[in-house]
Amino acid sequence: MKIEFLVADDEEKDMLAELGHRLSSETVTYKRGETSWQWQMLPKWSYDALKPAPWLFSFEFSAEAVRALQLLGDSRLESVKYLATKAQQSTTMH
Repeated sequence: MKIEFLVADDEEKDMLAELGHRLSSETVTYKRGETSWQWQMLPKWSYDALKPAPWLFSFEFSAEAVRALQLLGDSRLESVKYLATKAQQSTTMH
């Protein structure tokens, strides 16, 4: 699941960079009976910190991890929804 959008605000850039770092170190574990699966939540994300504003943020979530978050009712799904909403808002801005 790929989410991309532009950010022009320094404070927002710093907050999103911190969120990206945090989520990229998170794993999601789903257990069913004796079997368990584990995925990295955010295997790939980027933005060009050396480039002047606006910065293009790109977050590529593991589809399996997002689905597991939904099944588990995990609160980390809110971060995914937040980023998806940001992307949707940025495409509708004029």
